[in-house]
Amino acid sequence: MEVLPHSDDGRQIRRRLGWPGQPGTGEVAAEVRHYLATLRAKQVTLPDDLRMVNGPDGLEMRHRRVDGTALTELPGSQAAEFVTAVRRVGDWVNRLHDSEARLDPSLAGFVLDRGANLTYVKVVPPLLTTRRPVETTPWRQILGALRYDRNVTLCAMAGYAARHLLRTLEPGEPLTTHGAAVIALCPGHPRPSTRPAMWFHARTRAAELALTGRIAAQQAMAVYAATSLLVLRGIPPSDQRAHIEVALAAAAALSRDSSGKAPRM
Repeated sequence: MEVLPHSDDGRQIRRRLGWPGQPGTGEVAAEVRHYLATLRAKQVTLPDDLRMVNGPDGLEMRHRRVDGTALTELPGSQAAEFVTAVRRVGDWVNRLHDSEARLDPSLAGFVLDRGANLTYVKVVPPLLTTRRPVETTPWRQILGALRYDRNVTLCAMAGYAARHLLRTLEPGEPLTTHGAAVIALCPGHPRPSTRPAMWFHARTRAAELALTGRIAAQQAMAVYAATSLLVLRGIPPSDQRAHIEVALAAAAALSRDSSGKAPRM
């Protein structure tokens, strides 16, 4: 299932469900209802008026625009609120572990209002483990682990959050303190680690080194750039594995040079 082009008139968000050229079906509606019911049962906060309707172009999800700020847009002056919100998202991820439902880990999909209430707004397409796509390329394998494997999801979130802090805070004690709180979201990974785990842990490790002043922030950002999923997606599938190995080797070398030992997993 795909989310077709959506509209936003400043007051209401509308997202069409289905496949290009084919409106949402009863099967799609059942999947979405099951997904939302699971999220609510696990106490994930959703938009109050979130609903599924048959619109003029097929099945739609609608809700009023949540009055607040996406986590990725919070300024450095709200770093404490940002960290608290990210840790709450991590709690939601853990609560969902024994269910079929998963959250999209992009922090842009979570909105914090003025009362510090956190809402998950990127509810479609529904991420259900029973509908996990076949992962036929290295990029798809990494994307699948990001969305469906809890430890990889949490590690990736730690990296996303740490990058935001590096971008919005100046070096100093607040950066180090808040950085430690988000890095702690990563639960670690068993050895030998999978390539998806190593991919996201390379980012989190580089951020940790920058947050503690052992490397420059620009060096950490270079690791993020080398391990970008968007970049990997644009590489021909036959060349993706080689790109992954080069990126991981460079990140591991940076970690060794800064600490004198191999990176922790």
